[in-house]
Amino acid sequence: MKTLLTIVLLFLSMFLFSQEVTYPVSLNIATYDDVLNNNKGFGTYDRYISKSGEIFNVGDTLTLGLPIRNNSFTYIMTMAFGADVAFVSIQAANDKVIIKKMEVWKNQMLVYTKNTGLNLRIYKFDEALKSGEITSKRLSSSEALKQLKEAKEKLDLMIITQEEYNTKKAELIKFIK
Repeated sequence: MKTLLTIVLLFLSMFLFSQEVTYPVSLNIATYDDVLNNNKGFGTYDRYISKSGEIFNVGDTLTLGLPIRNNSFTYIMTMAFGADVAFVSIQAANDKVIIKKMEVWKNQMLVYTKNTGLNLRIYKFDEALKSGEITSKRLSSSEALKQLKEAKEKLDLMIITQEEYNTKKAELIKFIK
């Protein structure tokens, strides 16, 4: 009887005092150099670090810029049933799209997005960024300069303090060329 009671108590203690093991979430990350040099091979990624150093994650929102061709995008296509259907028209300019999936294939970063019911595939992601077909999350030099001038005007009008201006200037100066 003592043996049975001891076994039952040991068995119960395993459940009462056990701890759940949690493991840190590991992101699958690809960089521009990985893609260019085919270091990663084919695969799906959670995060991509572009040639310019910008970081893009699954779930991020992108804004479509203007196509470099007359009426349709060069690097962005609509998809149906996993196949490309057509280049996206200029009507999609300035639309917001959400990154659903990123994968490397044949030295290219492909980004899959969803936009108002359309599935889109962005080929040569860095080229699409460079050409302006996708607008960058980074400020351009002229945008940063404009914001800095606005902050200076606010300082001159005593709307913000010198400390607030200096903080804003430190944020923006790295973008101004």
